[in-house]
Amino acid sequence: MAVIIRHMNPGDVAWGMSLKDQAGWNQTRQDWERFLALEPEGCFVAEYQGQRAGTTVALCFGQVAWLAMVLVDHALRRRGIGRALVAHALQYLESRQVLTVRLDATSLGRPLYEQFGFQIEYSLTRFTGVPVFVECSSHISMRPADAKDFSEVCTLDATVTHTDRRRLLAAWWSDKQVIKYVTDGNNQVSAYAMIRPGSRASMVGPILANPDIGLAVFSKVLVACATRPIYLDLPDFQPVAQHCAERVGLRAERSFFRMWLGQKPCELRHYLWASSGPECG
Repeated sequence: MAVIIRHMNPGDVAWGMSLKDQAGWNQTRQDWERFLALEPEGCFVAEYQGQRAGTTVALCFGQVAWLAMVLVDHALRRRGIGRALVAHALQYLESRQVLTVRLDATSLGRPLYEQFGFQIEYSLTRFTGVPVFVECSSHISMRPADAKDFSEVCTLDATVTHTDRRRLLAAWWSDKQVIKYVTDGNNQVSAYAMIRPGSRASMVGPILANPDIGLAVFSKVLVACATRPIYLDLPDFQPVAQHCAERVGLRAERSFFRMWLGQKPCELRHYLWASSGPECG
């Protein structure tokens, strides 16, 4: 029986949430709606034997794309549905002429992506829990971001990631549930951080900061998160951040593999203290 791929529509969101819950992921209904608003032509549903079976999302940010939300109903796995979804999404991204496709793979998904030619860039570890003891005597100050900071945040983000995520940042910026902080330095924003709603815990990230102040900024964000359950996806090339997370009582839950296909990504890794999450890096 062939797998049929079609575009996702708003009527699929509740079902997509049920798949997400089945997998134990953290996205919210607002996240799904944001994907549809950002990339309506890049959100897909797989149907198998007349029933909805899986999803994926392909988000384009200029010449860089993110593949995410590859979910297959547990009862319908091992039927080629995930493979069909990834192949279809990659065909879509080829039509958009992107140069690089990136994703965060779980251990379960990694072999599938490797079959398509994706290569591992680096790994990340998800930390979870409630920060229970935080000390931060740094002179670095973070303040709530306001509208006038948006342009500088976009500039910093693009400089670090070499990706134009302005549309995504604008969507987060306009969401009053998303908490946003910035740090000023030399008359410009030198760091920014976001705390976003999740269905299981608040997602802390992205955190981008000049390496000279990165640890202090990271610690300040943990102070802001005290008493709330959080998720943090921390790159393994930032062991000092991971040690800080452990010191305040967070525990390593699982690993992700950041992978790429096409032109190798070029970013300022030492500025990345916490990822945005598997949907968009």
